[in-house]
Amino acid sequence: MNFYKNIGLAYTLLILVSSCKDKQDVKPQVSIPTVTTMAMTSITSNSAKSGGKVIYEGNGSIIQKGICWSLNQFATIEGSKTTNGSGAGDFSSSITGLFRGTTYYVRAYATDANGTVYGNEIKFSTSNLDIIDNNGVRLYIHPTDNATLSWGPSGLLTGANNTTNGSINTSITSSLTGNYAAKVCADLVAYEYSDWYLPSKDELHLMYQNRNTLSMTPGVYWSSTEVTDNEASVQNMQSGFQYDNIPKTTSNICRCVRKQ
Repeated sequence: MNFYKNIGLAYTLLILVSSCKDKQDVKPQVSIPTVTTMAMTSITSNSAKSGGKVIYEGNGSIIQKGICWSLNQFATIEGSKTTNGSGAGDFSSSITGLFRGTTYYVRAYATDANGTVYGNEIKFSTSNLDIIDNNGVRLYIHPTDNATLSWGPSGLLTGANNTTNGSINTSITSSLTGNYAAKVCADLVAYEYSDWYLPSKDELHLMYQNRNTLSMTPGVYWSSTEVTDNEASVQNMQSGFQYDNIPKTTSNICRCVRKQ
C-alpha cells in the first residue's frame, strides 16, 4: 500500500480517535519527500535523457529513485522506469527502446518505506528522423533513400570539393540544370524541414559507421564531394570502402541529411 495515497484518510481516522481520548492531542508528523523532474534532452528517434532531483527526503530515507514513462499521462513505477540510486540529490536517467515519432509522458519518482511520490510530468515526442552526433553537431538522417540517380554532368568542375560539410557542396551543385543528387536534397521538403542536403564524404562515412541504426541499403551512395570534373566520391555501405573515382554520370543512391 502506498502510504502517501492515504494521508487524507489517516487524518480523518486520527480526528475520530483523538475525540475519544481524554484531552490527548495526538498529531501526526507526516513529512512527504519532494522530487522534481528534469527537462528532456538528447531526444532521438528511439532514446532520450532526463532525470530528477530529490529535494527533500521527508521523514524516511529514499531507497530508490529514477524516472518512469508511459504513452499515457501519469506514468508510474508499475510500468517502464529507471533506477538511479537512493538518497537525496540530483540524478540523470537515459531512456532507450522508444518508438519513432511517438509522444511520451515522463515523471521522476522517489520511494521510501512508506511508498512512492512523483515529480512534475513532462511531455515529449521522439524524432521522426534518425540522429547521429558529428563532433557535437546533430546530423538528422532522412529515414529512407531519396533517389537513385547521377551526381551531375561530366566535364564540369563545380568546386564542390568540401569533404566535411555537405551543405556547402549542395549549395553549389543544386543550381545545376537537371535532376541530380544534390538538387534532389536541396529541393526536398520533409518532416517540416526544407534545409536538406547531400552529405559530404566524411558525413557519409559517419553514416556508414552508424548503418545498423540508420537502416542503410547495402549499396553505393553518392556523397556531395566532387573529386575531378568527371568524378565524385561515393560510399559503399556494404564493404565500407569509399571511392573517389566514380564517374558523375553513374547512377547511385542518394540519402539526404540536415543538421542542427
